Amino acid sequence: MKPATELGIQFRTGTKIEKILSCRGEVTGVLTDAGEEIPLSTVVSNCDSMRMHRELVSDSVGEAFERRRRHEPACSGVVLYLGLNKRYEHLAHHDFVFSRDPHEEFAFIYKKGEPAPDPTLLPRRDDLHRTRHAGGRRSALRCSSTLYLRRHHDRKAMLPEYRRVILEKLKRTGRRPDIESRIVFAAYTHAAKHP
Repeated sequence: MKPATELGIQFRTGTKIEKILSCRGEVTGVLTDAGEEIPLSTVVSNCDSMRMHRELVSDSVGEAFERRRRHEPACSGVVLYLGLNKRYEHLAHHDFVFSRDPHEEFAFIYKKGEPAPDPTLLPRRDDLHRTRHAGGRRSALRCSSTLYLRRHHDRKAMLPEYRRVILEKLKRTGRRPDIESRIVFAAYTHAAKHP
C-alpha cells in the first residue's frame, strides 16, 4: 500500500479548525484559526457530534441537528495531566481507583447532573511508554474521570474545584499521599457535552 502522501493526501498538523463551512446543507470546506478557508467536498470529524454541530457547523445546519435530536448525550470526561518529580514505581500503566459507592456516583452524574463527590479515577503513567516524558526520577501521570457538565455549570469555576477533588483522592489512595507536593506541572482538559 502506498504511503498517503504518494496518493496525494496532504497533512496539516497543528491546525485548529474554527468552523466547518457549508452552503445549502452541503459541506464546502473549513475555516482555520488563522483565517484560512480550505475548500473541501467532504469533512470527516471525530469530534463529539453535539459539540461539533453547536460549535463548528454553520447555524442553520446546527439548528436542524438540534431539532432532530432525541437522544441523551454520553458523559463527558475531565483529564488531569501531572508532571511529577517522583516516580510511583508501584503504579501500573493503567490503574483504576473506584468510588466508595457506585450507586452514589451514578446518581450524582446521571440523576442530579452534578460532579460526584468521590469519583472513579483512571490514573495512567505515561512515562512508562513515552520516553520523551521520562527523565531521571520524573514521571508523567494522566488521570481521567467522568464529569457530566450541564448547561447551567460554569466550567471555569467547576474544573479547578474538581482538580482538588481528584488530587485529594489520589493522595488518599494507591500509596501516594505526597503527590501534591511532587507536582511540577499541572493542566487539565475537558470534553464538554451538554444535554
